Amino acid sequence: MNEISWRDRLSGLRIYPIALALGLTVGLLASAFIWLVVHLKDLVWHQVSWVYSGLTVFTICLLGGALIGIMNFSREKRESKVHDLDEAFAEAENIEQATLPSGFSVVRRALLGITSLGFGGPLGPEAPLIEIATQMSARLASILRIAKSEAVQISVAGSLGALFGAPLALASQDTNDSAQASSRVQRMRLLGPEILAGVVAFTVFSKLLPGDGFHRFHGVTTTQDFGPGITALWLIIAAFLASAVALVAQMALPHVRSLVTTFIPGGPIGAGLISGAVLGGIAVENPMVLFSGHHEIQQLLDEKHDTTFLIKIGLLKLFVLVVCLAAGWFGGQIFPMAFIGVAIALSFGQIVGSTATLALAAVGFVAGVTVGIRKPILALLCGLLFFPAETWLPMLLAIAVAQAITSNISHKPAH
Repeated sequence: MNEISWRDRLSGLRIYPIALALGLTVGLLASAFIWLVVHLKDLVWHQVSWVYSGLTVFTICLLGGALIGIMNFSREKRESKVHDLDEAFAEAENIEQATLPSGFSVVRRALLGITSLGFGGPLGPEAPLIEIATQMSARLASILRIAKSEAVQISVAGSLGALFGAPLALASQDTNDSAQASSRVQRMRLLGPEILAGVVAFTVFSKLLPGDGFHRFHGVTTTQDFGPGITALWLIIAAFLASAVALVAQMALPHVRSLVTTFIPGGPIGAGLISGAVLGGIAVENPMVLFSGHHEIQQLLDEKHDTTFLIKIGLLKLFVLVVCLAAGWFGGQIFPMAFIGVAIALSFGQIVGSTATLALAAVGFVAGVTVGIRKPILALLCGLLFFPAETWLPMLLAIAVAQAITSNISHKPAH
């Protein structure tokens, strides 16, 4: 009995060196992916003579849409799915039953993500990176002598850790699907290895690309009494408004995707061109709609914008996000939904004259992300990472509000 017990213990410990190796590999993958995105972005956007040319901005977005359409054309002519964070998580969760795509297909999807982000798509890098890590770890599983699902789960945690600056391993527990109940024991057993993979991946990423990781948000006022009173009421209403706007994007996306695949002439290429033209046309006058929204959130906090501008930029960001995802651009929704939530919450704060600017931004951030990706734990962990401790209580209120809004709404249909 003792011998078996020790063997079981050694078997359980064996997963930690594997997690370390996967974390190291994911950290290198994340560094390579973001390096390529950043250098493509520099090549495309940071030419001195182009900065103030509206025509150039439009042309860049149109070219990006054309390239995305061409990449989607070869194998996805009739595919109805949206290439987003939902797809990346679904592929990770179903890896044991799925047939692994060819290496060429994985490289093509990676290039699709790099192009989508580098040409100004209003998307984040988490979805492409999670998909790349999923395919990589699934292929390494037999060499490492662990189940594909275990390797993938550890690698997803490493991907989130590399991008967001902390091991967001609890996100793997963040599912509302009752069919996943049988795997809860495995998920909890892998929590320690996931944390290790996240720490290692972030360490590697921060050493290789120290300036391209996450940046905490700050504002003029960081301290505020958030006890019962009018400020708490404003924060709850702001969270409700941010959640409601995010819900529009969540519910509209599959329907818009269906319309695109059914009615847009030219298939993926036509969809890419039209979406690129829409993005470029709006970006000429409103450049904040470009890119993920990470750095742009800080701009909203730093710059004094009027209420009309904040509402307009939030709704325009929502519009281009839905259009680009529906047309086949590949990326995640965390920061775009966060940007939308922050803009709406800040606009409400101006209407009521609240000075709790950073708290309003925090509740808008987590409310938008919670509704947008339907993973409240991941949304809250991101909020805790990006905002100071003074705003954590308001974020808990926002999570409760967002969950209440989505609790009676069924999951988004497969797309």
